[in-house]
Amino acid sequence: MRKSILIAIALIVTVGAIAVFGSLAMTARDQSALQTAIAANSQALYRDSATPVLGDPDGDVTLVIFSDYNCPDCRKADPAVEKLLADGGKLRVVMKELPIMGQDSEMVARLALAADAQGQYASLHRKLFQTKGRATPTRAQRYAKELGLDLPALVETANSQAVLDALDKNRRLAEALGVPGVPFFLVGDKRVTEGDDLYDKLKAAVADIRENGGTAAF
Repeated sequence: MRKSILIAIALIVTVGAIAVFGSLAMTARDQSALQTAIAANSQALYRDSATPVLGDPDGDVTLVIFSDYNCPDCRKADPAVEKLLADGGKLRVVMKELPIMGQDSEMVARLALAADAQGQYASLHRKLFQTKGRATPTRAQRYAKELGLDLPALVETANSQAVLDALDKNRRLAEALGVPGVPFFLVGDKRVTEGDDLYDKLKAAVADIRENGGTAAF
């Protein structure tokens, strides 16, 4: 009986070890595939002129964020990003609008990108993430008016082909990178997953990139 129990325990440990190492191997493959995709799309990812940038435009480390204004996890993550920006330092935050949560999200993302043409992307972006309840085009336009934006020009730009093309490019880029959903964070060429300790993970990743660099041109 004792021998049987020991054999069973040994089998469980062996199977568990295989599962763990298999998972780690898959993670390594995923990271390798991600870095290959990043290298192939680095210009669109890090230096696309149609993409708004928060923080220092000439920063030495780039944080890329794919997000949706109606995504609860994106809103939950936003204070960590704002805290990181408040720390100062040469950090570029590249905002990839990826509206995946319905027509409201699509229209709000278009208005946010349109605000960038009037130099007010950051202000409208922050108001949208701080809103209570669903972010809608009506609310976005109200915030834009409060910020002093030219509303007719904002709506015209939001409906322009340039803005539509920018969102389409973000979708194609997300697909090329295998982005599973929002929020999605890249510090340099390293993915950082969201969670309650997001600020600490982002801060550590920024420090690591500054010290050790990465494999992609960013």
